[in-house]
Amino acid sequence: GWEQPPFVLAAGPSNYWREHVVEAFRESGTATGAEFLRMEGDDLDAETLAGALESLSLFASSRRLWIREGAKIEKACEELLLGWAGAPVAGVSILLTTARDPSELKFLGSLAARTTVVPCEERPGDAAKEAVRLAAAAGLRLPAGLLEAIAARAGTLLALRQELSKLAVLADDSGKIAASALDAVAGGRAAASVER
Repeated sequence: GWEQPPFVLAAGPSNYWREHVVEAFRESGTATGAEFLRMEGDDLDAETLAGALESLSLFASSRRLWIREGAKIEKACEELLLGWAGAPVAGVSILLTTARDPSELKFLGSLAARTTVVPCEERPGDAAKEAVRLAAAAGLRLPAGLLEAIAARAGTLLALRQELSKLAVLADDSGKIAASALDAVAGGRAAASVER
């Protein structure tokens, strides 16, 4: 099976992909009974971080530590994380997320060289693939061409997820959506797609 790397750097401008990585990190930890801690990079101090890296809870055999806004941490925390990345502690996994590219800051570049990096940027074709995955996960059965139309006009993957979430709320038990509901959600454009 797949094993969680001890340290993952999820870096890049896409909030959608960073959220996706965080969700997978949290879910895989929940599946193994790991304790989950969220820390804000801009509020994190070295003493708090050191405690989280060195000790485990009495109630969990492992810990998942998510450091959000990792590009904003103080120098002492940077040094702790770089040291830890070179000699990870068993039972502790770290996910550091940032909207910055690792090449933009010396700390992130050094960390990228020592960790598993997940680029978080939206690429051509992502919307079409994610539309199919999100619709299937929500059990939606949409008219031919509608999913592609929604993906094409969404703009971002976050907007796509929000649009499909709206449709999922309106779906009946079989996953179908009434044309009037499609019209209400998409301002007429979706309903026009249904009539074609």
